[in-house]
Amino acid sequence: MGFPYGLHAEVGALNAQFPIPLVKRGCVSQIELVGGGARYLLLDGHNNPGFSGGPVVYAVDNKGPANKVAAVVSGFKFAWDQVYLKDQLTDLAVKYNTGIVIAYSIEHAMELIHANPIGAKIA
Repeated sequence: MGFPYGLHAEVGALNAQFPIPLVKRGCVSQIELVGGGARYLLLDGHNNPGFSGGPVVYAVDNKGPANKVAAVVSGFKFAWDQVYLKDQLTDLAVKYNTGIVIAYSIEHAMELIHANPIGAKIA
């Protein structure tokens, strides 16, 4: 969920005056749980600027509503793609969105929240 390019829905009191984010979906492509590094998910789905920091949610039984947070979107994997002018290769390149979304385990976010207790109290 997120607010890519500032897009959102205003529904007034229906959501306590808060805007409603866009919702996208993706398929888990890889899970990294072991090793000394960060725990993360790679999702097959298109990400846009504005989804970073948004939650990756799932349903425990895969039947009910998505009500558990697994991870936080970090960004997307990009690759450099060469630019052509007609059929001629130029010296230019552009970042290409590969469709691989990078999301870090919610555990990392919770560690940061507990280490920096500012804002509202959390359980």
